[in-house]
Amino acid sequence: MLYTITLYLHIVGALILFCAVGIEWMILTNLRKSSSRENILSWLNHFLILKNFFMIAFFLLLIPGIYMMVNIWHSAGFVEIGIIGLVALSISGRFLSGGRIMVIRSGAAQTESESPLHDLLNKTRDSYLWDTFLIRTGAALGIVLMMTFKTDLVDSIIIFVIGGALGFLIGKISKAPEVLQKAEA
Repeated sequence: MLYTITLYLHIVGALILFCAVGIEWMILTNLRKSSSRENILSWLNHFLILKNFFMIAFFLLLIPGIYMMVNIWHSAGFVEIGIIGLVALSISGRFLSGGRIMVIRSGAAQTESESPLHDLLNKTRDSYLWDTFLIRTGAALGIVLMMTFKTDLVDSIIIFVIGGALGFLIGKISKAPEVLQKAEA
C-alpha cells in the first residue's frame, strides 16, 4: 500500500512538472512576442508562480523516487540517472535560464536611457532561453522513457543525452520559420 501511494505521488510530481513545462512554453512564446517593457514584466511575473510549480514537482519526484530506490529498485540505472537528471535539470533551470530571466527582468525595470527597449527585446528573442527550455524538456522526456522501460545505466545515460540533444535540435529546427520570415521582410 505504501509503495502504491509513493508511486502515485511520484506520478503526480511528473504531471505537475509537465504542466509547468507547458506554462513555461506559453510564457517564453509570449515573452518573445512582447513589444513593451510592461508586457515583458507582465510575462516575467508568471515565472514567480512557475518556480513554485517546479519546486513542488521536484520534491514530489525526488522524495518518492528516493523511497522507491531504497526500498524497491536499489541501484537500477534508470533510478540513478533519473535522480541525477532531475537534479541537473533543476540546477540548469535555476541558474542558466533563471539567470537570463533575471537579466531581462532587470532591463525591463530600467528606463529607456538606462536600457534601450530594442536591446531588451533582443534579449527576449535571443535563442538562449528557448534552447535551454527545449533541452531540459527533451531530457525530462528522456527520463520518462527510462522510467517506463526500466533501462540499465548505460542505456539510461544514452537516453538522457539523446533526449536533451533532440530538444536542442527541435529548437534549431523550430527557428526555421523565423529565419524565413526575416528573409521575406
